[in-house]
Amino acid sequence: MDNRIKELRQAKGLTLQQVADKAGTTKAQVMKLEKGDRRLTDIWMVRLAIALACDPKELMDTRRAPSALSESEDDQDGDQNAASPRKGGGSGDRSKTSAKAASVNKGRQSDNVAEIDVRGGMGGGGEAGVAYHPDGKGDVSIADDIRGNWSLPSEYLRTELHVQPTAARIIEVQGDSMTPTLVSGDRVMIDINDQRPTPPGIFALWDGFGVVVKRIEHIPNSDPPLLRISSDNANHAEYQRTFDEVNIIGRVIWFGRRM
Repeated sequence: MDNRIKELRQAKGLTLQQVADKAGTTKAQVMKLEKGDRRLTDIWMVRLAIALACDPKELMDTRRAPSALSESEDDQDGDQNAASPRKGGGSGDRSKTSAKAASVNKGRQSDNVAEIDVRGGMGGGGEAGVAYHPDGKGDVSIADDIRGNWSLPSEYLRTELHVQPTAARIIEVQGDSMTPTLVSGDRVMIDINDQRPTPPGIFALWDGFGVVVKRIEHIPNSDPPLLRISSDNANHAEYQRTFDEVNIIGRVIWFGRRM
């Protein structure tokens, strides 16, 4: 399967090993994927997209772009219509039909959002199903593992949630400290590009013990700068941490729940 993994990796100045580390796999596996010796499944596309900080669609070979395919198919339809014209069906009608179809297809475009196999605790800390660890640059990186992909409308992600699909992650939350806002078993979407608690909001963070989902706000005039970490359930006490003691993964911007 032709792909652009090597092209994107080299453009970002990354080695095979660096991509492997970010994707939670081995150098040999990345090499096989680059060469097309291993099938580039949806799961692998998301893992590599996270590692390369790109949209999964960018990984595919674009020598025959979807737009070119659509034009080719439209031309074939047009030739068939020309050979067997319908009543009242001229070239103008075909152009309107093609434009309408293109508009509908645009509205139906979707992006994959990875669900990470980690449980965000809403009580006294979360139990990480995967390794979340500081990456040396003040951020928290995901080592592994992807449970699956959520296919969501591109327009909804960008215009309603205001998140780039490549910056979105979904995790499951457990515990009762955020009830009634969030309940155990909910899925939340995190924008990993939004790690500043101004304005205050609900965030996923690593508090030194596990991944937790809590309300965070900056305490004004605190020195050193402090974060107030609180719950929506009054039975759970709030606590404070310095900015250096926590790693904010991202702001919670959406949740899903089974009825």
